[in-house]
Parts: sequence; structure tokens; C-alpha cells
Amino acid sequence: MMTRLKCFASRLAKMLQFKSISQLRVKEAVSQNMAERIEMADRHLLDIMRSRLVEQEVLDLIDEPETR
Repeated sequence: MMTRLKCFASRLAKMLQFKSISQLRVKEAVSQNMAERIEMADRHLLDIMRSRLVEQEVLDLIDEPETR
């Protein structure tokens, strides 16, 4: 009985260690990815979407009555 309990405890410890290592790797990967995106945004390399302000200006120009 003790041997089974020790085996189970050992397996559980390994699983918990693996889980915490996996979580740490995920956290590190997410942090790295976010840091890269922030750096790219700071360099204005992520200007792939038009801003809401520009979009609204275009809509306002379309809605303006013609002045002729």
C-alpha cells in the first residue's frame, strides 16, 4: 500500500512540476510576444488599421452637402 502511495505521490509531483514549467513557458512566450508587439507599435510598424478618427472624417465628408 505504501509503495502505491509513494508512486502516486511521485507521479503527482512530476505532473505538478510539469504543469508549473508549462505555465511558466506560456507566460514567458506571451510576455515576449506582447513586448515585440509593443515595440513594433512604438516604431509605427503596426499602422495597418485606419484610425477611427480618419474613418469618421471620411464619413463626414461623404455626408456633407455639395456646395455649388
